[in-house]
Amino acid sequence: MATVQVGDKAPAFTAPLQDGGTFDSAALLGQKWLVLFFYPKDNTPVCTKEACAFRDSYEKFAAAGVEVVGVSSDSAASHARFAAKHRLPFPIVADTDRRLRKLFGVPNPLGVIPGRVTYVIDRAGVVRLAYSALFASDDHVTKALAADPTLAPFLGIPAKENGLDIEGLAASGDRVFLGLRGPVLRGWAVVLEAPVRCADDRLRLGPKDAEPYLRHMLDLDGLGIRELFRDGRDLLVLAGPT
Repeated sequence: MATVQVGDKAPAFTAPLQDGGTFDSAALLGQKWLVLFFYPKDNTPVCTKEACAFRDSYEKFAAAGVEVVGVSSDSAASHARFAAKHRLPFPIVADTDRRLRKLFGVPNPLGVIPGRVTYVIDRAGVVRLAYSALFASDDHVTKALAADPTLAPFLGIPAKENGLDIEGLAASGDRVFLGLRGPVLRGWAVVLEAPVRCADDRLRLGPKDAEPYLRHMLDLDGLGIRELFRDGRDLLVLAGPT
């Protein structure tokens, strides 16, 4: 069973949904990105937390032109109850014969428990991120940056040579804003917005379940971010030469 990897063309598929409809991945080509997350089973603790994390960020995904679709081998009726109970706004594929898992080559790390893997697929149908979260770690943001076609080339460049250089920092609720002194991209500065969580009595960047960061591009005429400050609903930016 071949596993779909980053850089591969995602296999096209049609599959039944919890509302009796059919999802056709080909309809998204050239239109939207797709976040396709495979999870083991409806209404189990970790799967419920994962689905609710996608629910809580669904408006952000939609605003960015990203379609979110869940997949498990539960029946359409089970998915319908699961979605209604937790107010899940996205479609869920009823992969009862595990055909879709086999198509993507989703592994079963423990042999019995189906794998938990999230794929991020761009408008051209190319896989940009494939992340297994059965054993979640704290490197979601780094992995997301590495999958970002805009920022990824700058990760290996020294900070003072227009590489990745974080200087501004502001927090609001469960979100943190990171202002980048570099890179400055053709005059545009970058602010990253990411979730934070408490784990092992420490504040950690990135959620336990997969959730992408948001990238905000600011036209600052070649200046980089030097400091950030939240003032009510406003985010104040101090900019200066990179």
